[in-house]
Amino acid sequence: MRTTQYIGLTKAAETFVNGLKELPSDSNTKGMFDESIPLRKWEIHQMFTASVQRERACIREKLQDSPWSSGPMLFTCLEVDYGNGAKSAAFEWVHDPDVNSEYNQEDGTFWV
Repeated sequence: MRTTQYIGLTKAAETFVNGLKELPSDSNTKGMFDESIPLRKWEIHQMFTASVQRERACIREKLQDSPWSSGPMLFTCLEVDYGNGAKSAAFEWVHDPDVNSEYNQEDGTFWV
């Protein structure tokens, strides 16, 4: 059966945003049947607050990769939005041909 497989963030990324205030989503991605899949958004992490004092600063979930395995597999990572146009990706999945199955959320590795 073909279907969209939302894999999401690595365990490390989930741990990083755990406890942050979740904000209303302002972005999404599409599944294989054009269904809209909202991507999450959080307040800026305290580790950035000393250098980032902008109201628009936040952390977003963004689509990193979408390989095909009976449908798209949606792997997401975090994006730090500094509120001034600058953005940085963080906690990205690693392409690893040694992974035992298609992905390992604990290790943050995949090979599809």
